[in-house]
Amino acid sequence: MNTGRLNLVSLAMHKLPDVMKSQLVDHPANLFVSIRTLDYGAGSVRLNMRLRSQFVAASYASSALACAFDYLARVAGYEPLGHCTPVESEVTFLPGPHVLEFIATAAIASVDDKYATYTSSIYAPDRTLIAHASGTLMGTRSHLTLVSDSSRLSGACVG
Repeated sequence: MNTGRLNLVSLAMHKLPDVMKSQLVDHPANLFVSIRTLDYGAGSVRLNMRLRSQFVAASYASSALACAFDYLARVAGYEPLGHCTPVESEVTFLPGPHVLEFIATAAIASVDDKYATYTSSIYAPDRTLIAHASGTLMGTRSHLTLVSDSSRLSGACVG
């Protein structure tokens, strides 16, 4: 395992709320960007992100930002839904400066029992909008409960 990567993750995580620490370690976003929490509340998050040097080429930056949007959505959706996953997203990249450091925000717009809608934006340090996204999150907590309860898996072969 690459210990340099783990040290970078550890340094980036020391200011994150506990819920975000586990999501960051398990989420591929930490491979592309270093993350520092600026604000976190129920259904919203604002982060400072810095693109890692090996992904500074413009062709890699959009992939890194798309991955960052996925991370932002999951973190914003945690309070209302628990563990969740994007099931639909629309991402728009705008012409503008190619920057290494940016501010990323996400907020939950509406919630029901299983789903939430979100909006997310990424800004350059000068507040120029670089990209925005919106979509739907689905809570996954209830599905994990059913799978882990073997008494409810009739006809399943476990072993």
